[in-house]
Amino acid sequence: MIKNIIIIAAVMTSLFSCSHFPFDELHDTNHPNGAVVTLKADWSGYDGVIPEVLNTEIANNLFTFSSTSEAVFNQILPEARYTIPVYNTADNISVTGTTANAVNPTGVGMFFTSVKDVLLEKDKNYNLIFPMAQKVRTLTLEIRFKGNLADNVASISATLSGVASALNFSTDEHAGAFNVELPFVEGEEDTWSVTLNLLGMTGNQQILSGNIVFDNNIVSDVPLNSDLSEYLKDFNTDKDTPLVLSSEIEVLDEDAIDVGFVFEIDEWVLGGSGNGKAQ
Repeated sequence: MIKNIIIIAAVMTSLFSCSHFPFDELHDTNHPNGAVVTLKADWSGYDGVIPEVLNTEIANNLFTFSSTSEAVFNQILPEARYTIPVYNTADNISVTGTTANAVNPTGVGMFFTSVKDVLLEKDKNYNLIFPMAQKVRTLTLEIRFKGNLADNVASISATLSGVASALNFSTDEHAGAFNVELPFVEGEEDTWSVTLNLLGMTGNQQILSGNIVFDNNIVSDVPLNSDLSEYLKDFNTDKDTPLVLSSEIEVLDEDAIDVGFVFEIDEWVLGGSGNGKAQ
C-alpha cells in the first residue's frame, strides 16, 4: 500500500514538472490582479512653451510626472473603466476631476489638458498617449486716445462680463459667468492696453464697462461702455490663437464732456486700430 502511494506521488510530480503552464505562466504579467498604466503627453499639436510637469488623478490617487517623458503610474489599478485627466498646474486655476475653476477674477495662467476614458483589464499593461491641448485663450484689448485730452488720461478701471469661471475640459463646456477685472496699462502713443488669459466665455453677452479717469481733475470720471458680444462669440474656439481687439477714442476738450457723457465704443478691429465712437 505504501509502495502504491509513493508511485502515485511520483507520477503527479512528473506531470506538473513536465507541464507547459506552471502557475506563473498562467498570466501575461507579474500583476495578474490589476492593470499597470504608462502615461505620456503628446505635444505634436502645440509649438509653444510647454510646462515642465503634468498631473493626473486615477482612483483618487494624485500623480505628478514629467511633461516630456513616459511615466509609470505608481499604483496597480483594479479592473474597471476610468476617466483619466492630465493637466498642468496653472496660476489661479483649481482642478476637480475634469473641471477647471478660475479662483479669482484677474485672469489665469497657461493651461493644458487631455482626457481619456478607458477600460482597464487586469493582467495587462497599457501605454496611454495624451494629446495635449491649450484650454485658455489670450485676449488683448487696446484703446488709443486721440485729441486734445489724450495726454491727460490717467487711468482706466474696467471689467468684462460674461467670462467663464469654469471649464469642463472633458466636454469643453464653459459655465459660471463672472466679471473679470481689466487692469489697463499705458503704453506708447496714448495707447492703453490689457492682456489676460481666460478660460473662455459663457452666455450670449460680454460687456466692457468702467470709467476713464483724467489727471488734474480736468473732468470727472467718464463712464466707458462697449458691447463685445459679437467680437467674442467664437472666443472658445481656436484657443491657441491670441485675440487682439483695438479701437480709438477721440477726446477733444473738457467742454465737450458734459454731465452724463459716456464713451461708447461700438467698433473694434481685429489686431489693428479701430474707431471708437463716443455718444
